[in-house]
Amino acid sequence: MSLVAQTRSDGISNKSIGTIETIGNQETFNINQMLFNNVLVSPYFLKLCEKVKDNKTLIDEIYYKVTDITPWSTGTSRIPSSCFCCLVRLCLMTVTENQLWTILKHVDSPYIRAVGFLFARYCAPTDLMWKLMKDFVYDEEEFTANGTNITIGAFVRSLVEDIEFYGTILPRIPVMQQRHMKAKMLQEGENYERMKVNLDICQKEFYRGATVRGLYEDDENPLKWYECVIDEVVEPKEEWETHEYWVTFTQYGNQEKLKLGEMEPSYMNSSVVAGYEAVLEKEKLAAQSTGKNYARQVLGMKSSMALKKDSGLHGGSEMDREQSLVNRANNVRKAASTETGSGGRGDGGAGAEVNTNKRSRERTDEEIEEAKIKRSKLISKYG
Repeated sequence: MSLVAQTRSDGISNKSIGTIETIGNQETFNINQMLFNNVLVSPYFLKLCEKVKDNKTLIDEIYYKVTDITPWSTGTSRIPSSCFCCLVRLCLMTVTENQLWTILKHVDSPYIRAVGFLFARYCAPTDLMWKLMKDFVYDEEEFTANGTNITIGAFVRSLVEDIEFYGTILPRIPVMQQRHMKAKMLQEGENYERMKVNLDICQKEFYRGATVRGLYEDDENPLKWYECVIDEVVEPKEEWETHEYWVTFTQYGNQEKLKLGEMEPSYMNSSVVAGYEAVLEKEKLAAQSTGKNYARQVLGMKSSMALKKDSGLHGGSEMDREQSLVNRANNVRKAASTETGSGGRGDGGAGAEVNTNKRSRERTDEEIEEAKIKRSKLISKYG
């Protein structure tokens, strides 16, 4: 039986159907300003806005065009990837929680799911973000990220734990909430390992009427093992699911539904992971080693010069380059009408190269106002 996350099913009718209210910067959706500006003037993104009008069409587009999750196209440092172009297109749409759950559990491509997790990380309120992510922190489905194979679970954990994401910065999570999430992920790791062990003994040890030990916590009681009796075994509906169990805790008489990894045979005596304390200790060690990343790969001259320099996007200060992007949007839109964009399934055409002979300069007040009006029209037309 596959150990892919148990929640990847179509049973989403019990989820909220309300529209997700995005938080933070409503102009850039909390995406780095320069990256967001580059997306807006990307010929691929402009074509995406023209032909993609709903979530279903966007899912199809991700399936055929996205083969990596990095913000920039492979081998470049200024052309936005098809992944982030699709992410911004999703941000411009009205997204309900039900629709996002469908994306997160999609079975056709892990990149469809990855775009959904990025949307949750960038745009969703923190509590909702964790609600959407917590059941996938040990999902085993594999995909490619920056040329390396990783699992969906590792990807989700990195979104929660890290602030850097392949050369760009993720929005900050409040410290106390992030520590809570990290502690829960440690506990989920223990449950995940226990589930793999229990798979071999579930028929023998976990049956109706069996007395076992189960994990339980509430607002007044910390997570602990308690004796319980199995009342009912819930059979899995999909191949990636495992059994679930309705149990009654003998000490208090309350009935709860537990996953396979949240139980153990009555003769076991496992300890409970002190997640919060472990997180604090890990943060303490990380703070002590700041600036001592001895494992960091040192780039030589050839390696540092290897990234492709995109024509027209280098030279001058970073601020000048960023400000000039919006000024050149009209030229890019004209070029987009003659370019074919990306061909086949890949990132090569996520943003065709932008060439210009104009020098970077400060924008006038009129140009700034014009840029704001253009962006408002874009959101009004495609959002």
